[in-house]
Amino acid sequence: HRHFQKAQSILTCSSTGTFVPLRFFPADECHPWREETSVNFWDQSVRDAYALDLWERDQFPITILRPTNIIGPDRVPLELWGGRDIEFFKTLKSGQPIVIPPCQNVLLQSGSNSDLADAFVKALDYPEAVRGEMFIISCKRAVTLGHYLQTAMEYLGSASEVQIVSPERLMEIQPAILWRFGLEFLMEHMCFDISKAEKTFGYQPRKTTEDGLRDALHWCQTSGLL
Repeated sequence: HRHFQKAQSILTCSSTGTFVPLRFFPADECHPWREETSVNFWDQSVRDAYALDLWERDQFPITILRPTNIIGPDRVPLELWGGRDIEFFKTLKSGQPIVIPPCQNVLLQSGSNSDLADAFVKALDYPEAVRGEMFIISCKRAVTLGHYLQTAMEYLGSASEVQIVSPERLMEIQPAILWRFGLEFLMEHMCFDISKAEKTFGYQPRKTTEDGLRDALHWCQTSGLL
């Protein structure tokens, strides 16, 4: 870190995957994260802790932004198999039956990639307020995965029959689906409070989870993936 002694601000992109499993809703930056759990992004937690400890010890000018599930153009959106497999959405578009785990009531809170970019820009305008701090970046509210799926189906004009099976059965049907950082992570509630970023540097997300999903699916269509 001696190489950055002249830097006034250093912003890094982390993830709200460091917080799970959530102990309260909506979770904020005070939620425990400096401990390894069966499902959290522990390697990222270690990096974040090291950076914040450098701030406390040496005034290393770090700011950590922790986005939720990133959604929008230029990337296949999250599907209900725990990854970003375009085949999920191809199945919906074709109207074929789709198999998912029992996740309809699990909460998801996505954040548009354009809103995340805005957060980086806005944070730089308030260096004294953001140094040594971390901020959750997302849309305003969570939705259920059932609603998320319905949004995708409506956008794609899908009449697919949705079949609910156990995670174990789903992994038998689709051997490429993973449990660790796949279905296991998908089944964790994601519901966060973004008020710290709003109050500290004026973060104002313009997109909802539904907006980001539609934007992402539109990009998949126009790019020839879907």
